[in-house]
Amino acid sequence: MYLTEDDYKKLITEDDRDVVEQSDDTTRTDAEKAAIEYIKGYLRSRYDVDTLFEKTGEERNPALLLFVMDEVLYTLHSSLPGNMMPEIRQIRKENLDKWLKDIQKGHTQPDFPTIDSDDATDLGSPVKYGGNTKLGSSW
Repeated sequence: MYLTEDDYKKLITEDDRDVVEQSDDTTRTDAEKAAIEYIKGYLRSRYDVDTLFEKTGEERNPALLLFVMDEVLYTLHSSLPGNMMPEIRQIRKENLDKWLKDIQKGHTQPDFPTIDSDDATDLGSPVKYGGNTKLGSSW
């Protein structure tokens, strides 16, 4: 997977993580898969998401790493009963959504590998290139 056990220590203690995982590692791995797919949905029109999420260790983008963890932890906290969602999780989820929308609009341009193929379409680009053939009035 993209995330390691040590990555989570930056945002949550082991004891708290065990509670939100409900002592089941498959819960976390399912949340990780869902979080990565959620983020890929915003990025895949412009960036090579397969290459981006294949990176390991220090090669990974630090901002993306934190945002993936934020989405995972938000998902795990959402499955708990009652009002057990910490306010910081809600705030960080809103920051993630804003960041992803800014990337889509082109307001934020992270250092991610872009799609290089000719058939790639950049659906988030506000600028359209090209034009029609120039027409003249002489025959």
